[in-house]
Amino acid sequence: MILDKVTYRKLIILLLHFLDEENYKESLHSLERESKIFFNMKYFGELVMNGEWEKAEKYLSGFTKPEENNCSRELFLQLRKQKFVEEALSGEYTCRVNGETCGVVNTAPARAKLLENLKTLVEQDPELLEKLGIPSLCKSAFWKLIKLICPTPQRKLRKLKEELGFLIIQFLDEEKFHETAHELEQESRVFFNMDYFWKLLISGEWDKVEKYLSAFNLGDDECLARIFSVMKCQTRFEALDRANLFQSVKMVLEKNPFLRNKLKFPDVHKARLMTIIKQTMDWWVPYCANANWNISFENIPTVPKLCHIQLPVTSAEHDGVLPEPSGLGSRGTTCCTDVKPTNVSVVWELAEISEPTQCCALVLPDDSLEEKNVRLVYSYSGDFILAWAEDATYKLWIWRSGHILYRKVSANLQSQLYHPSSGMTMINEIGRLPQDPCFALESLGLFSAFGGRISTFCWDMFEKLATFADPSPSSTYFTFLDQNTSAIGFNDSSILIHCLSSKKNKVKLQGHEGEITCLVFSHKLNVLVSSGADAQLCVWTANGWQKLVSKFLQRLDAREAPEPSVVNHMEFHLDHIQLLLVQERQIGIYEAPLLHPLKQWVPIESDIPITFATYSCNCQTIYVSCKTGCIKVLVSKTLTIRCRINVTAYAQCAACVQVYPLSIAAHPSRPNQIAVRLSNGSVHVLEPLEYGEWGVQPPTLEDGMY
Repeated sequence: MILDKVTYRKLIILLLHFLDEENYKESLHSLERESKIFFNMKYFGELVMNGEWEKAEKYLSGFTKPEENNCSRELFLQLRKQKFVEEALSGEYTCRVNGETCGVVNTAPARAKLLENLKTLVEQDPELLEKLGIPSLCKSAFWKLIKLICPTPQRKLRKLKEELGFLIIQFLDEEKFHETAHELEQESRVFFNMDYFWKLLISGEWDKVEKYLSAFNLGDDECLARIFSVMKCQTRFEALDRANLFQSVKMVLEKNPFLRNKLKFPDVHKARLMTIIKQTMDWWVPYCANANWNISFENIPTVPKLCHIQLPVTSAEHDGVLPEPSGLGSRGTTCCTDVKPTNVSVVWELAEISEPTQCCALVLPDDSLEEKNVRLVYSYSGDFILAWAEDATYKLWIWRSGHILYRKVSANLQSQLYHPSSGMTMINEIGRLPQDPCFALESLGLFSAFGGRISTFCWDMFEKLATFADPSPSSTYFTFLDQNTSAIGFNDSSILIHCLSSKKNKVKLQGHEGEITCLVFSHKLNVLVSSGADAQLCVWTANGWQKLVSKFLQRLDAREAPEPSVVNHMEFHLDHIQLLLVQERQIGIYEAPLLHPLKQWVPIESDIPITFATYSCNCQTIYVSCKTGCIKVLVSKTLTIRCRINVTAYAQCAACVQVYPLSIAAHPSRPNQIAVRLSNGSVHVLEPLEYGEWGVQPPTLEDGMY
């Protein structure tokens, strides 16, 4: 069930008003941020005046990023500057007048002045300007609408509101508003999410564990009080200890009379809330066109029970009744193979792109192809592409026409290889032993190494800012945990957690037996995932840096246990829970932090090995490149192929037999644009034809596939 954008926006606005009226403030502000529809300046101002800098920056980050424009950059800069100033002045800072202590610094005037500056910037920021207002509605508009389409006796209204709570939580979960869903679970107290509670506990997030438990009325439970005491005293459980602790807590919760009816989510059809809203809107629109406005509610679509009885629906997506109910948080596992479905009742054909006329393709100009490009990445704002060559130099392509500098990469416009007026070049030290380059692009700079010491560059001026770390062991992978902390993997199997401001190492992680091949961090779960040449995956909690999980991956459809293969690339979904893992013979989607397998995709034997795979910017698509030269475009939700792009569509015919894609970079805001690095070192930008997509989404089981 898919609502049009206008109706979907109206539903979100109804929910925002409803959450505000029910005083579910944490859910309200979380939905504001995750839906990006309304920037609540009043709430943002309260965070600033209270000095809640992390919350203020997190809220702002839901709507814009520092690299979006100058106003956004200045917003983040001023927030961080004030935070830094107050931290420097806090603690034991006092002043003395005539030998007497006169107290700490009063921050209120500075914060008030800052807030005025921030308001001005917000009103000038194109990312925020149109999100500062929200339509006013009559009081209890959403609740009145629900009571209208679900007539309920007065004595049962409490039950109706409980059912509405389930529907809203299901909607938030399906639409990936996960944080809002968990906030609403706590504030409405209709559903205790054991899966979410398990993730918090296994990650060692004790404050969140206690907050979640405390939100529910558990009565005078002495056993639970003792468990709270254990959690407060010991914050460094090993993974096995946490698993045992969870089982103990689970047994207590299941016996608690106050929670007994809140541990199971009711069976609800998929997209239930959107279905009800769509049916209501379909009925309502003809009346809105009636000039007389003599509306009778006698024939309005009604629902006896919100959660359990499904209305017949006829739409472009479904013919007849919607599919069978699907419970929230089901943990099934799917293994997909690269075969074309049979017995398809829905007409559909896999799109195959083989000719240059079937897509937009651009070869980036390069005056030094004898030094092959070995790494490739877009800038965060998507206005340039950066590549690393075999000689440890860096190349940057921009899109310019005369004096006009375009803000977005395009396959329809010619690009230029950028050379700064200073004549400087970005080049890394090269280590004594051969080593693939590693890098991490941050909004204000570039961190990279080529087997030698780590260098930081200002990419717009090609200026080297600093060099640090010993050349041995060699760094093999970087990732940022936050603006001040990075994780660095080395060829001696160790991982360092490094503080950028102090230039000191916080902790050294040991657990692999080969060089580190990839690192990725989940801001939602607060865990670091590492992969190594030993084919092992490890999950580390940032709360104390203990190892939570260690495992080797196997194919789900293998009859015999094959040798584990190395993970060459990892990438978190936008929800920071689903983790894409790329190996030579398969790709898989796993659920962090326990790395529970959700889906795997195995190409046909002739397309093996896989050279790379990556999510599109909206995570609805996965691009997979193979050594045969093709790029397969998969629907990430089902891992079914919607399009195959052959190398003949974008590479010169004479070279097609000899080259193949080695890596893919996805544009940060255009889900259908990718940059591809070929084995001959050339870089190509690919897009579908104007306003198009890569093929047509294949039918699902619900559409009558089998």
